[in-house]
Amino acid sequence: MKKFIIIFVMLYTTLIAENNNSLILKTYNNSGEIVVDLNPYKQDFELNADIPTDVEFSKKMEIFVLNYNLAKTYFKNHQYNKALEHINIAIQIFNNVSIAYQLKGSIFYKQYKFLDALNNWKRALSLDPSNLKLQELIHKIEKDK
Repeated sequence: MKKFIIIFVMLYTTLIAENNNSLILKTYNNSGEIVVDLNPYKQDFELNADIPTDVEFSKKMEIFVLNYNLAKTYFKNHQYNKALEHINIAIQIFNNVSIAYQLKGSIFYKQYKFLDALNNWKRALSLDPSNLKLQELIHKIEKDK
């Protein structure tokens, strides 16, 4: 008989679709603190023809944010396999979000899978070329090869 551990995450997400289809998205914990602010990445979430209705889009966004937050939590607690499971789910939902690939790269790095880490960081950088921290990290890793 398998044992199941259920983790309740007290988060709520504010998602507002503006007139120009850009988004404001923040995830808060039960103390009202911002856990994830995806506003700098809102261009990654713009509505497109693949998502027929706002209802489906907002549901996908909720699942993305929940799995991204769970991946980050598992990562911080050194549970890298669980973190990888959840970040993969998030990426399946939205495969054009830089921060998701950045986290996936960091997970692989902690697992000593340096080539996988580098590939995911490069993917993240291709989605957000202005990320100077990521540029420096990739340059350092490639230099140390």
